[in-house]
This record gives sequence, structure tokens and C-alpha cells, in this order.
Amino acid sequence: MPARCRIGPIAGELEAIERREFQATASARRQAAQ
Repeated sequence: MPARCRIGPIAGELEAIERREFQATASARRQAAQ
């Protein structure tokens, strides 16, 4: 997305945080399913 390019490094950090949170919730769901 062009908006993210404009924001620059901040967008990259937010993306990394989102990815980490997504992985955390995904693993939590996996554990809850077991």
C-alpha cells in the first residue's frame, strides 16, 4: 500500500507488531483447540 510507504519505518514496526500479535493469537487458538 502506498500509504505505508509514505509512513516509512514506523509502518514497518507496526507491521512487525501486528505479525507478532497474530502469531501469538494463532498459537493461543491452537492450544485452546487441543
